[in-house]
Amino acid sequence: MKRNILIVIFSLFFFLSFARGSEEKNEYTEKDYYEALKDNIFYINFEDKKYLDKIFEKEDLNNYNIILIGENHAVSVNYILKFEFLKYFHENYNFNHLLEEIPISQAFLINLYLDSGNENILNQIKKHTYKTYFCTQEHFDFYRKLYKYNQNQQQEKRISIVGADVEHQPILAYAAMYSIIREKEDLNSLSDIKILLEKLVLKGEMDKDIYSIAQQCDKLLFDEEMGESLLGKKDFQLLKLINDNILNCKTLYGSPQNEFNKKRDKMMYDNFRILDNDKNKYFGIWGNFHVWQFQVNGLLPFASYIKANKSYSDKILSIMVQYINCMYANPQRDYEPEKIENKMFYLQASYQDKLEKDKGNLYIYKLNYKNSIFNKMNINGKKAKPGETFITDLYQYLITVKDSPACKKVDFTKHSK
Repeated sequence: MKRNILIVIFSLFFFLSFARGSEEKNEYTEKDYYEALKDNIFYINFEDKKYLDKIFEKEDLNNYNIILIGENHAVSVNYILKFEFLKYFHENYNFNHLLEEIPISQAFLINLYLDSGNENILNQIKKHTYKTYFCTQEHFDFYRKLYKYNQNQQQEKRISIVGADVEHQPILAYAAMYSIIREKEDLNSLSDIKILLEKLVLKGEMDKDIYSIAQQCDKLLFDEEMGESLLGKKDFQLLKLINDNILNCKTLYGSPQNEFNKKRDKMMYDNFRILDNDKNKYFGIWGNFHVWQFQVNGLLPFASYIKANKSYSDKILSIMVQYINCMYANPQRDYEPEKIENKMFYLQASYQDKLEKDKGNLYIYKLNYKNSIFNKMNINGKKAKPGETFITDLYQYLITVKDSPACKKVDFTKHSK
């Protein structure tokens, strides 16, 4: 994925500019930050529910239908945050869907895995997502933990996956389409789709243009009424959505670098709206930029589209993560660990040491409390001028992670069958 532009934006707007020692009236001092944070910092302890309750005691989480955490990918601790917060929100606030930054087809396949525990499904996903940020050992072990967790839940209480991304791996998308259609009989004109998919999925036959199958399928999926009568409404619409999403991916990857993320986030939002059910409550961990709730530098993140939707305008909560002395796995270098550090609110030692006392390597700031300076602060950490975006317009909490190792390179032999 094209992430460079996100890193540039992130660095540009959140490189800490506290103006140490400055007397300018529009700038906050280190002491201002310390005073604002010292009573709003909470140790994250997943072993004791009371610590998590304390974090959100002034935030009625029953009012929210979407909670998103913004991460930098392939840092090991992300998957601890993901599983433990998902479990907490599920058990205490009925968040029943994990909203993922993965393609619709992958979510479909992972839901099949969560129903069956069939490791061959995960092996198939590994094969086609290698050299992406989501092909690490922690990523797949997370789904195994979720499968075991779901086994202890009543059927109607189990967590399911919703994926909103475009189809970055078309072959995997075709495999999902084939899974939908393979056992269907009496397909009439749709039988040509089944034949096309069988050639690719079962025989490995494909054109040089990976998108040609989707283009052929698109012509065969034009009659929705007939398609729904043959496959059922749910299966037909999912089949068509995945196919449309493959074609959207072709458009996206044909875009200039400066258009890629702008188009991608809008496509993801459009997918989410199609898949959304008003009864669902969603939790997810996405790349940091996508969870911002307001336009930044002319770009509209995924969460900003949700925020602009009247149905969700006051029902979405965004939490950012800052990493101090951490490592991530770089898929472009065969998952070699590399350092990552994105200090957003991290003060001089004289103040930071006091803030962090007894907080360990994992803690969270609440930024949107009553009369908070962060409700008056622009995204450069200065006093906002009229019309400027506030920090809390983008996100409302900030998690600090210290000293996390990188994710591990996926083991292709583990759990293979």
